[in-house]
Amino acid sequence: MLQKASVALLLMATASASWADAVQKIGFMDAERVYRESKDAQQINNKLQKEFSSQFEQLQRLEVQGFELQKKMLTVRMSEQERQRQQAKMASLNKQYLELKRTTDEEYQLRRNEEFASMQIKANKALVELAKQGNYDVIVKDVVYVRSEFDITDQLIQILNRR
Repeated sequence: MLQKASVALLLMATASASWADAVQKIGFMDAERVYRESKDAQQINNKLQKEFSSQFEQLQRLEVQGFELQKKMLTVRMSEQERQRQQAKMASLNKQYLELKRTTDEEYQLRRNEEFASMQIKANKALVELAKQGNYDVIVKDVVYVRSEFDITDQLIQILNRR
């Protein structure tokens, strides 16, 4: 049994060593940076800001109304009946704000995912193009650490921006 385990370990070590010998050129791409810095990503963000500007403005107005009402309740003396009325108004305003925020966030996230899905397809095509042009054996994304010499994110962003 010990002999079989030793042979298995030896085979695994040999396989990983031969794989490492076969890989000559490695590249890394930072997907978050691509989705943040490329022209396509900036256009998507601008488009979504315009598309959702009315909801964002409405949320801002509700927030300001809430702050003003809260300030009024803290600074102005009022009867108990008036205070209860203002508290009910504050609760209604808060409920309205939270509901609008929830639906806006959901809609915004859905639209963002839709827009970035098409960008991801473009980025993957550009990445394959870059890999072929640069003779890369392996391109990795989502790693914990990578030395800057392996980072090809800037090159990928340049290719995407040219398209």
